[in-house]
Amino acid sequence: MEHNNILEEVYRYIGKFVIYPSEQARVAHTLWIVGSYFTENVDITVFDNYPILAFLSPDEDSGKSRALDVTETLAYNAINGGSYTAASLCREIDQRFPTMITMILDELDEIFVSGKDNSDYIRLLNNGYQRGKYIVRASLTKDGENIKTMSYCPKAIAGLTTTKLKKTTRSRMIIIRMRPMKKGERVERHLDKMEGQRILELIGTWAPTVIEKLKTIEEDGLSNLSNRAAQIWHPLLALSKIAGGEEWFKRASEAAQYFTNKQKPEDNLGKKLLKELYRCYLMPKEYPKNIRGTEFEGELYGRGFNVEKSTVSYCLGANGYGIPISQIKRASDTEHPNQNGYIWDDCIPFFADHLTEEERTEINNMKVETTYIPVPLPASTFYQGERVGVRRGRGEQDTSSFKEFRKILS
Repeated sequence: MEHNNILEEVYRYIGKFVIYPSEQARVAHTLWIVGSYFTENVDITVFDNYPILAFLSPDEDSGKSRALDVTETLAYNAINGGSYTAASLCREIDQRFPTMITMILDELDEIFVSGKDNSDYIRLLNNGYQRGKYIVRASLTKDGENIKTMSYCPKAIAGLTTTKLKKTTRSRMIIIRMRPMKKGERVERHLDKMEGQRILELIGTWAPTVIEKLKTIEEDGLSNLSNRAAQIWHPLLALSKIAGGEEWFKRASEAAQYFTNKQKPEDNLGKKLLKELYRCYLMPKEYPKNIRGTEFEGELYGRGFNVEKSTVSYCLGANGYGIPISQIKRASDTEHPNQNGYIWDDCIPFFADHLTEEERTEINNMKVETTYIPVPLPASTFYQGERVGVRRGRGEQDTSSFKEFRKILS
């Protein structure tokens, strides 16, 4: 069989049963399924990280579960985690070790319902994107002993939301936003299990023949992605190059760019707002630990941005970069002591992941004199008659504020 036919076989099969929101989503799903056969091999360093594949949609009957069914049919050693309790799933992983599983987890929202102990499920997901990660549990049979369960393995999930997971975990996902079928779209009603089994066996026979090539692949030539985006996409890009030649490498590269850049809502504006938030982070005298939403809006207005408060929240929050919003107290503000805003410790990972070194350097070098000028703001930024002062420009950088940031970047 020609080497690129493996990817083509999977690509054709999954397209019979799933309507994808984009061609790039179908390509990513194909590569992820085949890539699940290589995470078990510790000598393939490009697979030391592996993305969580998430099918999300606020709509019922949007194909999320069908996409997981297809994944379970073809992926390496797939088990449906929803059929297990968290404790029994951990025992299953322990019993199969060193053989790795592919975890399939549907109806994420039902698993993470309020008041239910989901700590093992959550830790399996939060710690499971990087080789060498474990979760530690107390033994129920031997007093005083702990059990280490390997949490690193391919994971495919589906649900309405992933808000119970850490923001850093969500940033290590490939999120495919599913939608209901449109008029005229058709898929086959029932999975072809026999054909799926044939393809699964085909992948299992073929995978060992390319392990040596994957061991020696040069990561620097795979992409110009940085930080977390490289962790997510380099295993899939390496696979596409080895398994599919230049044609599939091009398709994989386009998918990587699509998911890292084009899927962010209002990406151009969102990136500008993130840069402005980073600029405020470099003002330790004015904002040593955090910045309120009203303060950030004032900074934006003084810099020539005329954007609604809701737009800022949309681009930087859960629908965009995923930066958490926190309550920030100002003792000097007796009228409105608590307001929403951004804590720098929460922002630092997002600066590291989504701003390149060149962008950070450019912002750092924009050193202009800082003055404080009261500016009349649009009505949407007033809080019961409150006026917000705006700083034009930026103060000198305090290099001590970079210590934690540099640790994350190193």
